[in-house]
Amino acid sequence: MANGIWVRLAGMAGMVVMLLTAGCERRVTAAEEAAPAPPPPVAAAAAPGPRADGDLTAFPVRPLSQSVELRIDPDESGYAGRVAIELEVTDETDRFAFHARDMELGKAVLVAETGAAAGLQTESGAHGLVTATTGRALAPGRYRLELDFERPYEGRAVGLYRVSAGGENYLFTQFQAVDARRAFPCWDEPRYKIPFRMTLSAPAGDVVLFNTPVSSKRTEDGWTTHVFAETPPVSTYFLAIAAGPFDAIPIAGMDVPGSVYAVRGQAGLGELGARMTPPILQALEAYFGRPYPYRKLDYVAVPDYWPGAMENAGLITYRDRLLLVDEDSASVAQRRSLAIVIAHELAHMWFGDLVTLTWWDDLWLNESFASWMAGKVVRERYPAFRTELSDARSTEYAMVTDARPSTSAIRREVTEPADIMEDLGLAYSKGQAVLEMVEAWIGPDVFRDAVLDYLEAHAWGNAEAGDLWRALAEASGEDVPGVLAGFLEQSGVPLLVFEPSGTTGVRVTQQRFLNAGVEAEERAWSIPVTLRYGTADDTQTTSFLLKDSSREVQLGEGVEWVVPNADSVGYFRWELPREDLLELAGAATERMTPRERISFLGNARALLLAGRLGGDDFLRILADFGADADPDVVTAVLSGLDSVRDWFVPDERHAAFGRWLGETLEPALDRYGLQPVAGEPESVQLLRPSLIRALGMEAGRAEVLAYAEDLAETYLSDPSGVDPSLASAALDVAARHGDRALYERYLQALRDAASPVERSLYLGSLGAFQDPDLQRAALALALSDEVRNTELGSIVGSLPDTEAAETLRWEWLQENYGAIAARLPEMFVPALVGFAGGCSRERLAQAEAFFMAPERRVDGVAAQLAKLEDRVADCVRLRERAGAQVGEYLAAQ
Repeated sequence: MANGIWVRLAGMAGMVVMLLTAGCERRVTAAEEAAPAPPPPVAAAAAPGPRADGDLTAFPVRPLSQSVELRIDPDESGYAGRVAIELEVTDETDRFAFHARDMELGKAVLVAETGAAAGLQTESGAHGLVTATTGRALAPGRYRLELDFERPYEGRAVGLYRVSAGGENYLFTQFQAVDARRAFPCWDEPRYKIPFRMTLSAPAGDVVLFNTPVSSKRTEDGWTTHVFAETPPVSTYFLAIAAGPFDAIPIAGMDVPGSVYAVRGQAGLGELGARMTPPILQALEAYFGRPYPYRKLDYVAVPDYWPGAMENAGLITYRDRLLLVDEDSASVAQRRSLAIVIAHELAHMWFGDLVTLTWWDDLWLNESFASWMAGKVVRERYPAFRTELSDARSTEYAMVTDARPSTSAIRREVTEPADIMEDLGLAYSKGQAVLEMVEAWIGPDVFRDAVLDYLEAHAWGNAEAGDLWRALAEASGEDVPGVLAGFLEQSGVPLLVFEPSGTTGVRVTQQRFLNAGVEAEERAWSIPVTLRYGTADDTQTTSFLLKDSSREVQLGEGVEWVVPNADSVGYFRWELPREDLLELAGAATERMTPRERISFLGNARALLLAGRLGGDDFLRILADFGADADPDVVTAVLSGLDSVRDWFVPDERHAAFGRWLGETLEPALDRYGLQPVAGEPESVQLLRPSLIRALGMEAGRAEVLAYAEDLAETYLSDPSGVDPSLASAALDVAARHGDRALYERYLQALRDAASPVERSLYLGSLGAFQDPDLQRAALALALSDEVRNTELGSIVGSLPDTEAAETLRWEWLQENYGAIAARLPEMFVPALVGFAGGCSRERLAQAEAFFMAPERRVDGVAAQLAKLEDRVADCVRLRERAGAQVGEYLAAQ
């Protein structure tokens, strides 16, 4: 699943491809030969602790295969179906359990191998767990469970749900993590990996899709029954269904059939994704040393969708505005995002689908590996996107989150459905960074050999993180499990303190990195470290594994400077003596690569939070780096400026901050200008919109405002007349200084939008107006029928980052909590705590009282409140500690 890529709710980042043609005979045969019989019982797999939804492994009954028959009509409010599940009873029992949530179960029969049938009594419990009793003991052997059921379509874009688009109705599914049980009865846990046979009856003329190709179909009385080929062993959360009057375009250049499907009239917007797919797929096949594992590869663009995308085996679903990008008007940012998401989802076909986690405590591994692999593949196929630099910014985000005591280890025991997605954004970023660090430590070739051994050993089955760790250890001869356990099975970030030792070396000491004023238990790590250091004549590197609390590292005579994290591949914070740190900052472009400079800025921000760097020193560093010639480094400066605004700029200090921000970014504006230039690097095109936003919305530069307002006016009249990279920024800046008339024009343009991308631009700008009455109008719109559930966060997240807007947003949440929560999947409801974010202890206390009230307390909300408390406390302490320094610095500029 592509994450990050959920929605933006109240400034909180939330939670990240399909095809069909012909000529697949050889690959179909290979897939069939590769898919073995169902794997042996999973009893040997590590069992989780007690769970709120019960424990299916407590019963000596397991599924071997499953048939599903559904009668679905997108124009109806519900559907009916039946399942037949082949079971193996391994020990005598009179009961067993399966999942079926919020559905009316009809006849339930258990058929023995002899043909004898017996009725079952069923009782539903929490989280869709159904217990079936037989009335007599079942002897070991094979049985078939037959169940009839009826169910309304889901309304929160999970399970099997209905979407209206262009006046027509469609059906889609989203099953990760525990929502296949909302569509039909099943064993809805990843450890149960079995073949499925799907039969779907739908109105004749509708396109109907599943994970495998259609093997036969027949039409009678206006209905067509589609019988799909049996899947190889697959977990329920990788199954997918789509139905409706789709249009499609083929994806050429693959060894398997594939198409991009979209609602009527929009499939042509999938051309760019269709063309990007074959080279990405070929790069992945080359790395994994085996062909794509499934019989087809279809993409479906979904108008109402929570994830960015989902790696359903052979039928990848995407949020429509990610996949349907008009090639003639696509910005560099849209192209880069599309390439990354396609690569991420396709990497899952091997790492996640072919080999699947046994239990949710290893979801981090699926997502981390896919993110790491996506970065590698996109760097290979699309080097101009410079994903190695965006990956460095992602690692900085991870370490900020990971430093807080309330953050969980990314590999941890999962016992509640709400636990599955907790800190999942961190898991993507931290896991990716740790895998990159280990690959750099043991070497790319050795790392790849281990991955191939792991895939070979567990293909079509389940595995745990320890299986990969052992493969890495065997391939490298290094204590990889010891290194990984420290970073993955405990939360926190190491801090490496570097101090001179004699005249030729440094002493490196490790401790747990903590923000100032925070107390938490100490941690210890085994840390791969590479230093780069320089003399007057030479630059060298040295590498070591820091296992102890400290060690001496000899560098030789005449060392003038040290970069403590060469290439920024180490997952740790570092500290140099203040004078050395500031000297390194002053010589950044001569001594550090762009990736190292990005990480330097993130590290300086962290030292400020830890009380190890003054607020004025941090602003001086930002000002110096503002003149950096690399656009990706300036993007990191903008991130630092956002932090300064959030922490230190109450509304009354905004004018002084805006003046200083304008001066800091003036070198970049002079270097790159407001208007695109033919042949300029793509990294400049990625930076310019952020420059326009900062200089227009924060600094209020007259020339930027005028330029943005002209662009917005042009875009409203003719979207093709505006460079696609600038449209969103221009609309945002114009909105910030706009009136009700402009708001109404944006609203009408939203209603008339010709593409998902155009619609998303207006949604993301309607909340940006400064007038509180217009902000209230935008928030009211967010809860109207004009805005889909999955679009709500686009409006809410576009409100200005001011104290007044934060207060308005929090008040709106309290007034409309029931309506908002009703539009979200249950697992996302705890994230509403983020509406109380900011730098206010008073609002934090209000949030604790509000969300812990019995009528609103849900699974996961206590953990989210603990995280909110950490964030607010960090901000308050930092403002108290360094606010005066920053105020004096800004006043003196």
